[in-house]
Amino acid sequence: MERLVSMPLGDDGRSLRSLLGAVIVRPPAVYGPRDRDIYAAIRGAGGGILPVPGSLRRPSLSLVHVSDLVSGMQMAAESRAARGATLFLDGPAHYSWLGVRRALQRALKRRILAVSVPRAVLPVAGALSEIGGLIGGDYPAFNIDKAREMYRAVTMCSDRRARELVGYRANVPLAVGMEETVRWYRAAGWL
Repeated sequence: MERLVSMPLGDDGRSLRSLLGAVIVRPPAVYGPRDRDIYAAIRGAGGGILPVPGSLRRPSLSLVHVSDLVSGMQMAAESRAARGATLFLDGPAHYSWLGVRRALQRALKRRILAVSVPRAVLPVAGALSEIGGLIGGDYPAFNIDKAREMYRAVTMCSDRRARELVGYRANVPLAVGMEETVRWYRAAGWL
């Protein structure tokens, strides 16, 4: 769809997106209350193990709290300068998996072992986890779909253009956002 609205329409090279004044917002992984995608990883970490793709120490992950995303989307929608642009809305930092583990340990109030899994092994690990869940009668948080998602999701983005065009700044630190998210999951009976 993005390719279609970005195609030049006429001799002046203007795209449908710029003619309509549309802004495309591209968030990385989003977390926060009510989120079901990151929930599976948090639920799995609640069991004491966090399987992660690739390096534990190298910052390789962009995450944005839902409130920062909504704020950035509103800023982009109301900005004339952003018309026709594609904006990434990132969190306040890029994270290593060890940083994510620390935030989860604090939020869940338990020790978590982060285990680096080679990316090529993720689908196999997801399938084995799913088979184990079927045998045990409980569908696991880490499964084939989550393994595929993790395989593709370990990326970073830059919100530099959003900062320049609309003044976007993410405000929710990972530790604070994870504590809020876990509190909501517990209150909702998810954890």
